[in-house]
Amino acid sequence: MFPKASKDNPHGHEGLWLAIFWLFNVGLLFRVVGEPLHLLRPEALWAWLTVLAAIFQSLAAMGFVINTWGWVKGR
Repeated sequence: MFPKASKDNPHGHEGLWLAIFWLFNVGLLFRVVGEPLHLLRPEALWAWLTVLAAIFQSLAAMGFVINTWGWVKGR
């Protein structure tokens, strides 16, 4: 979908990709668990789990944009 960053490093910053992967997937897991439980039992813990899920997924999205922006801007 995106052009390669360079011939030496075709995937960009590997550590950032790993962080994006984990932030997104852990956020998704928190959301899958937290939202139904918050609807069934509206306690503060489940609401905070949903908020934490949104924060993790937002950080993953920002990391994706940061890691791919150089490729898109350079073209």
